[in-house]
Amino acid sequence: MALLSARTRASAPKVQAVHLVRTARGFRFTRADALMMLTMLIWGINITSVKVVVSVLPPLGFGLLRYALASGVLFAILKWREGPICVRRSDLRWLMPAGAIGIGCNQIAFLLGIRMMSASLAAIILATTPLITACLAAVVAHERLRPRALLSLLISFCGAVVVIVGQGGRMSASWAGGLLILAAGVTLALGAVWAKWPLRTCSPLRVTAWMAFFGGLALLPPGLPALATTTPSSITPLIAAAIAFTVLGSTVLGNMAWNYAVQQLGATRTAAYTYLQPVVAVAIAAVLLGERLAPVQFLGGAVVLVGLLLYARPRVPRPGADAPPEEALAERTA
Repeated sequence: MALLSARTRASAPKVQAVHLVRTARGFRFTRADALMMLTMLIWGINITSVKVVVSVLPPLGFGLLRYALASGVLFAILKWREGPICVRRSDLRWLMPAGAIGIGCNQIAFLLGIRMMSASLAAIILATTPLITACLAAVVAHERLRPRALLSLLISFCGAVVVIVGQGGRMSASWAGGLLILAAGVTLALGAVWAKWPLRTCSPLRVTAWMAFFGGLALLPPGLPALATTTPSSITPLIAAAIAFTVLGSTVLGNMAWNYAVQQLGATRTAAYTYLQPVVAVAIAAVLLGERLAPVQFLGGAVVLVGLLLYARPRVPRPGADAPPEEALAERTA
């Protein structure tokens, strides 16, 4: 926890020694990378956990409960670790949309979408998030978007369409769920890009707490009526355990690790780790929920992952060439 709550200096901010350092053979693995691998494991399991909860509780009511509890926990940790919980007014203009859209709207789209389709399919569609982030970072942060990245985006989206169509049966529900999950990926990417500005002067813990707070406020209008219909008897020990895992593991620890990695590695490089999430989610869903993919959906998922791997493959720099865009972005955003 001390690692995630490390405060960055307001003047002359610089990347700590944990960002990816180029070596003779490639890139050195760092603490930020390890945290993102752990986060993808937690988030992969969390898709099944959320699927279990929303089968009993109203999705938007659960979303409100999740971030009401998480923001309370985060502010308590922030008060304990750093004292005052306030932020500067200049940071609020980034934290408000990052939380309201990157968390609030993301959860609305994700929770409604995952109720319409399997956890495995939702995880595969969410795998396009790194490519969406790269496009948004190019527009908002003026990061160079190479032709290979554009080709990767097209390949992955074609694979996502194959996955959605391959579900068969209730096609309208399948398309609606797929579009909502894609919207969840877009809003997550927006939150990651917007969060990099307050992360220049604020700790990841402070940014995460305030993003969770504004995310909870965005969930309040649709979530409160839904939460009011929930009966205490529906909170079984299994549901309570799933809620606890989602709040403490996925929301508190996961979002703190995510913002720490955005601070150290940049939005694009951090989002690249979501490549691991569908692999974990599909495996967990198969074991715990008994879900199976149709053959055409395996093909669509393979196409998605081919596009992602094409984008993730590091470019070998020429002697004397500039640093790769991911390293340049980390230097600009830390």
